Amino acid sequence: MEGHLRPAWFVGDLGDPWVVALGNRLPESFERRPCTAEMPEEWLGEASTPRVVVVHRPILTPLDAERIAGLRDRGETPARVVLCFGPHVRHDDLVRWSRLFDATLPEATAAETIRRVVEPLPRSTAPRPPVQVVSGLHDMRSLLVEVCRFAGYRVERQGEKTEPLPNGVTLCDIPVLEPGWPEALAHDARASSVIALFSFPDRSTISLAREAGASACLEWPCDVDELISVMDRVSARLRMPQVEAGHLLPPSPVRVRRLGRHEVVDPKRTA
Repeated sequence: MEGHLRPAWFVGDLGDPWVVALGNRLPESFERRPCTAEMPEEWLGEASTPRVVVVHRPILTPLDAERIAGLRDRGETPARVVLCFGPHVRHDDLVRWSRLFDATLPEATAAETIRRVVEPLPRSTAPRPPVQVVSGLHDMRSLLVEVCRFAGYRVERQGEKTEPLPNGVTLCDIPVLEPGWPEALAHDARASSVIALFSFPDRSTISLAREAGASACLEWPCDVDELISVMDRVSARLRMPQVEAGHLLPPSPVRVRRLGRHEVVDPKRTA
């Protein structure tokens, strides 16, 4: 019971629209805490220890690590810490302080998986739509096909390039070095729900993909459970019935008695 009473924090630069969008993917119960520099020391002295902290960092400093370690060491049950890291965070720092984090998410694609990390939900048992896998790399296609089948999805097509799969889900390895990839993605997205997979994505790349109509964007390689969770969410949108909203109708016409032939009056005749 105590765990449910402890607060949950989202920490980051709330003047950054990208960071605000990440926070909006979290439950409303999360307390938004603005933080443009290192986490303030006075937060460690607050009476209530958070049960979970989602923190966005453009870079990761030793002082950040020290303050996060201080949060985790407070109370009988340590706080869970999820790090959304920017492109300037060094890989060595992530490895050095990995023990401090329960999960690490790249900021470019964190919006797709952040909710599942903090609030896992059971998988739906509803029927799943067909899937196609598109990649120029044979090994990547094979692995994605195995993931789909493991998750209960039927793979109908796979290849380097295929036509869009109507009313299905497309896992597409996006070749960002090829010109015209946003147009190709937009073409596929008009018929299929596209989950775009990127190597080393950044904000601008993900923004282009979303503008082109991608239903979701993920960094590849990624955690298998994250990929399945995103596939389930995209599939659920396909399964939602498309009910057309009701229209306002004009009032029914007043019933008029049809005149018999003998009752028709010649307008030329006068009474």
